[in-house]
Amino acid sequence: MFQVTLQSSPLIDSELSGRFARINITSVRSRALEIANAWPPCLRIIVTETSVKGVKVGTLFIVTNLGGTIGREGEHAVLIPDINISKHHAKISFTGTEDNKDDSSKGYTIVDLGSRNGTFVDTIRLSAALQESEPHLLTHGTNLRIGGTKLSVHIHQGRDTCDQCEPGVLMCAMNKPSPVKIDLTSNSAQNRQAELKRLRKKFGLDKNPATKPTGGGGAGKLNTPGYDDRAERRRKTVGSLVEGEKTQVAHMEESIPNQNKGFKMLSKMGWKSGQTLGKDEANTNALIEPIIPQQYAKNAGLGCSAPVIRPSSDSKEERKKTVWEKTQARYNVLGHEPPPTSNSPEDEH
Repeated sequence: MFQVTLQSSPLIDSELSGRFARINITSVRSRALEIANAWPPCLRIIVTETSVKGVKVGTLFIVTNLGGTIGREGEHAVLIPDINISKHHAKISFTGTEDNKDDSSKGYTIVDLGSRNGTFVDTIRLSAALQESEPHLLTHGTNLRIGGTKLSVHIHQGRDTCDQCEPGVLMCAMNKPSPVKIDLTSNSAQNRQAELKRLRKKFGLDKNPATKPTGGGGAGKLNTPGYDDRAERRRKTVGSLVEGEKTQVAHMEESIPNQNKGFKMLSKMGWKSGQTLGKDEANTNALIEPIIPQQYAKNAGLGCSAPVIRPSSDSKEERKKTVWEKTQARYNVLGHEPPPTSNSPEDEH
């Protein structure tokens, strides 16, 4: 094998440095622009609206002065896989030359190749179904509709473009999130709670705590992922039978009604009203009435002969009875007869 070693000399280095120093960047750029302007402009076709899966809004197709075709399958300059587009749908040609490239009547033209669903240029169909059309001139800003896709035609000199034919600009505008509309005129509490919930979810404020407080200072509600609050859903859809219904309390003087859940449970077990509880129903010593708690007057102990005071289930009646006893004691101290009770015959007159 032969090995070639290149050695630089001061003479060669100085010559190359001199050549690079004589290069004028401005003149090179202007020369490149002159060459670009000498060539016919390209046809930039961009998708503005489509219903075809796989084709995105902002997709760019470029057709040069060599021309190109539009179709559904095969090698096409504009390939759109739409069943409403023929395999060979239309043809784009450049009719201008170097001598007449500034002529407005010359340029890019489109011809429908006898498609079934037609080609629309600015809402005008070029030809009837299965008939080839006459060439139609395409200008800057022309809108095409082929099948379920709308296209916009852009013609720029050289390397110039605009915001309407840059795919990145269009896709960025399409992906821009739409502003959230908030109804500030509504003062409904439900709307306020929904908006607060949306804001908490947006900023991640309800992810850290396991529970969040409910209205009225009550217990927290479980806020774990996957938790389904069926009770809350039932309250919203079904609701309570009676709003504000008071809880039924036991009474010492009255037996439980037949609508009571305990009464229904015992009835299902075979018990009837007036019977004793337990297995030995024939026992005469079995209790039928409930055991009533007793309280001795003046904190007397067990075995005392002091009168027994039966507890009242109504605190209002208890207070009235206490006032009556104090009044009776005052009259006894003064040597007077006690005042008549509320159920004495004198009150009836």
